[in-house]
Amino acid sequence: MKKLAIAIALVLLVGAFAMAADVVITGSATTTAGYNLDTKAYGLLSDVSSDVSITVGEADGTKQGDGAWYGVIELTGASIAWGSGLGEEDGAIWYQAQTYDADAGALDATSTAYVAAPFAVAAPDVMAKITNGNLYVMLQSEASFAADYVAGVEADAQGYTPSTVSGSLTFGGMFGPASVAVELGTAGDYTDAAPADGVELGFTLGLDMAPLTVDAAFAGGFGYAAAQDMAFAVQVGADVAPLAVTGAFDYSMPAVGSSTMEVGANVSADLAPLTVGLDVYYGTDTTDTADDIDTALSVGMANDAMTVDVAFEMDDVMTALAWTGTLDLTYAVNSGVALAAGMGYDSASVMSAYANVALTELIDNVTFTLGWENGDDLTKVGADGVDELGQVIFATEIAY
Repeated sequence: MKKLAIAIALVLLVGAFAMAADVVITGSATTTAGYNLDTKAYGLLSDVSSDVSITVGEADGTKQGDGAWYGVIELTGASIAWGSGLGEEDGAIWYQAQTYDADAGALDATSTAYVAAPFAVAAPDVMAKITNGNLYVMLQSEASFAADYVAGVEADAQGYTPSTVSGSLTFGGMFGPASVAVELGTAGDYTDAAPADGVELGFTLGLDMAPLTVDAAFAGGFGYAAAQDMAFAVQVGADVAPLAVTGAFDYSMPAVGSSTMEVGANVSADLAPLTVGLDVYYGTDTTDTADDIDTALSVGMANDAMTVDVAFEMDDVMTALAWTGTLDLTYAVNSGVALAAGMGYDSASVMSAYANVALTELIDNVTFTLGWENGDDLTKVGADGVDELGQVIFATEIAY
């Protein structure tokens, strides 16, 4: 039956290719504040719904009211896709694939693997607000409550994780170069059997004074019995060609454990044909047990025939220093011949390398590639001990 249902869905989808030209989407967003006189439960409850008709394509939609104040709702990201390689992030439909046991004359009940069907349906995201153009009240079921600007180099090891909220409201506005938003969410709502202890708060401020930008954020979760996590963050950026500079600071104060701090900076320069980038990261906690400095430097050069990319990264400078360097080159001999080569080396004495040549005009619509590909360890010091000398390959590709 499941395979039959999938087959019917495929037929409908193929028919939609021939008959439909548009994607019809619907959606709504509601936030309700309530208080239960019996249970004494109270709070905000947000509901967002959206749907997509069986039409192949992509579309966004906006509906806007009239007047000094008006409601506006935007539906974005609605799509129905057909093809191989679709996954959960694409909205692929999953089904349980059971094999047929010819000896038993029935489906094999032990084969219970779930696989993605070759088509996906993604319902649109919903944004709904009441606004007069500058000020707004946004209805949303899951506010961001974010206070994390530092991305990190090796990884963004720290950050604020908001509590789950049942409903939320965002109050915001634009005031010249400044934008302000205040988020409020409650852990429970008026349909709960008992009051839920917890309120989530968020605040963001942005200033756009070209070439300078400033962003600040606060997020915190508070219970009436005990305080929860809090965090704040600041980011400053300047873009004055050919330089772009960004600095960020995050500070997190968990209810349990030590406070943590992160500082990050990025400098990039576009000096055509050269590009240069430098990232620096510093992270610690207040007990000074997790101090860490990471840096990454990249230099690139590109023209019509050649590209050169060099990268060097150092991680855990204050504890267990590790570094990695890479070099990648490409060169177009002519329109039909392209060369590529590269190598890498790190602080553990692990060396990797590759080289290949691609021929694209020997036969029309066919690409031949001859090359050498190394696994990851020319110096034979890696843990796996295999694939040390790599492989020589010859590939033929016909593309449509």
